[in-house]
Amino acid sequence: MIGQVALLAIFTAHNAEEIAFGTLGAQPDPRLLSRLGLSAIDYRADRMAIATAALTVVVACATTAVDTPRTRTAGYLAIGTAGALAANGAGHLLRAAVLGRYNPGAVTAPALLAASISVIRAVHRRDRITVGRTALALVAGAAASVPAIVAALHGARWFRP
Repeated sequence: MIGQVALLAIFTAHNAEEIAFGTLGAQPDPRLLSRLGLSAIDYRADRMAIATAALTVVVACATTAVDTPRTRTAGYLAIGTAGALAANGAGHLLRAAVLGRYNPGAVTAPALLAASISVIRAVHRRDRITVGRTALALVAGAAASVPAIVAALHGARWFRP
């Protein structure tokens, strides 16, 4: 099983790829950004660094149950968080396939997806969480991933106007 430290290391590498290569490859659609209250300036390296650092702290706090059983609620939270990371990884791969070119984060996305699936399976088995509740936690986490990213990017504006 992939542990919490490994999951965080892979997520950090994924974030570093997004920051380092953010200006290369496919860029976010300005119309979509506008609907989310964002603009291209929100993807500057300094703001991305702040946003991804904040997201990594949230992921670290939410995945404490990966290595050590705590409560069932902590298990649901770990599965949901891993579901959000899996959705992020899958989204990068899907976007690269649809657009037919690199987008920042696509290289580390397979590792992020695989690590997330490993965590979901391990916590599901270890904590004896039903398939239905595992699926619900996973879907809830995946659904929360985009609002969390948008909130982190908005929050980065406070530190780097």
